[in-house]
Parts: sequence; C-alpha cells; structure tokens
Amino acid sequence: SEPIYVVAMDQHANRLVVGTQADLGRSKLTTEDATWTLSPPEHGEHVSCKIRYRARPVGCTVYPSGSRVEVVLDEAVRDITPGQGVVFYDGIRCLGGGTIAP
Repeated sequence: SEPIYVVAMDQHANRLVVGTQADLGRSKLTTEDATWTLSPPEHGEHVSCKIRYRARPVGCTVYPSGSRVEVVLDEAVRDITPGQGVVFYDGIRCLGGGTIAP
C-alpha cells in the first residue's frame, strides 16, 4: 500500500533488503579506505560529515582504525549508500574522507 525502497544490499547472499520510507534513516556507518589531509582525528572525536555534496553537514563521532572509520551520527541520515563517499570536516577545514562500506 506504500512505496518500498532498497535499504541494504547483501552481496554475499545476493539479495536486496527493502523497506518503507521510515526504514531509510541510519545513524551509524563504516568507511573503508579512508584518507586524511593531515592526520586522522582522535578516536572518539566529534566532527561533522557530509554524505552528499549538497547535503548539510551532520555532527558525528569518529572512531578511526587504520583505513576504516566507524562513524556514529548525531541524527539519522536517510541516504547512506554503500559505495558513496563521506567527507569529514572540522568547521570549514576538510579532514579527509572515505567510501561507505556495505
């Protein structure tokens, strides 16, 4: 009775997970192959990030570990999509970014 959306991809099981519009928001993500402009933020540091170029920045806490970063967002974000980029900022200073992992 309402539209459905792809909310996750399970490549190992070769399946798509679908849900309603209410299921689209997530407040956590993991990046792979992160790179930094100078040095990574401290483990547990609060910064901001952008998931899409024109999106507004969202506050987040980052937990870097090598080239992976666990990210806990201050609020749920709807369009977190594996394979897309996420960029981290401290104010207007770009800290670096990575690719959203599945």
